[in-house]
Amino acid sequence: MRIGYAKGISMLKSDDANKEFSEKYKVDRIFADKHGECTARREMINYLREGDEVIVEDIYDICDS
Repeated sequence: MRIGYAKGISMLKSDDANKEFSEKYKVDRIFADKHGECTARREMINYLREGDEVIVEDIYDICDS
């Protein structure tokens, strides 16, 4: 399964942004956080299974503390 992770308010408020991300990266599910939060990132980590791929648009989104 391909899992997408993104940060930004547009991902949280816009179905179009989610659809665009999903189509662009061909992901099955998207997790998104506002900048400065990591709740969805933790949920994504718990959701992941062996063999899943995590797709991020910007590597800094996944590695901030």
